[in-house]
Amino acid sequence: MPQGTLLLISRTILPIFTIVGVGFLFSKVTKLRLDPLIDIIIYITSPCLVFTSMINKEFIAREFASIAFGAFFVMLCGGFLIFLFSKIRRFDPRPFYFPIMFPNTGNMGLSVSLFAFGIAGLSKGIIYYVASCLLFYSLGVYLLSKESGIKTTLKIPVIYAAIIGIILSLYRAPLVSLFKNYSLFFEFLRIGQRTIEMVARPTIPLMLLMLGSRLSRTKVTSFKLPLACALARIVMGLSLALIFVNLFKITGPDRAIIILISSLSSPVASFMFAQKFNARPELAASVLLISTLLMIITIPLVLAFFC
Repeated sequence: MPQGTLLLISRTILPIFTIVGVGFLFSKVTKLRLDPLIDIIIYITSPCLVFTSMINKEFIAREFASIAFGAFFVMLCGGFLIFLFSKIRRFDPRPFYFPIMFPNTGNMGLSVSLFAFGIAGLSKGIIYYVASCLLFYSLGVYLLSKESGIKTTLKIPVIYAAIIGIILSLYRAPLVSLFKNYSLFFEFLRIGQRTIEMVARPTIPLMLLMLGSRLSRTKVTSFKLPLACALARIVMGLSLALIFVNLFKITGPDRAIIILISSLSSPVASFMFAQKFNARPELAASVLLISTLLMIITIPLVLAFFC
């Protein structure tokens, strides 16, 4: 394995699982829960991170479309395969949609994008994250509860942060030219941007600490089925991502981000929603734990051979 690849793997894996381990040990040793941080992450720091990432980069429609459509392709095809398999084997597919259909684009996805590919990778990972949020909180909620998830989607602030950030990115040059004529107001805007960036910085560490805290309270109630689901999440996501990038000839960093995030573990929210809608939460929790532990092995393999 080339030295550059080993360095890429080590700088990606070590920071992520060190912070997850700190969150795990903190919850075990102190018995304090980090759950109150969930609202801070969802409603404050995550929107700030998405907003600053969007406005600090040039908006390229082709890049946005390739990553967003890649995310939709992987998740929708994954959901269809689960539905098809459930019809063949005659079982209720509801408990399997969230743990298998969706990758962990938040806690893990943004982290691997940042640590593997830097700020440029993070901005691409955020596009996947926003696309995933749209699908997760609309179609995902509908599949689990058989009720419209549109109202839930409209309550997610990262969607609005992304839209505003994209608009400002598109019109950044004329807006800067306009406001430069008003030096006091322009300086006020710069202070506002720096403040938002400051609030955004803790997002990824907090997400990883939350993941570790959640894993510390997760128990594997059985092994065979959760392991099969965890492997299905990773292998199916990777396979569908490879089909998409090769079919549409996606290359470079966009290809790497689509493949890497698509092959990640089950999201933390899969357990929370399974518990809310009584859709075998013990299975979702077990898949979350097993698939996250598998990331120690699978992330280096994906980085070494597919990215």
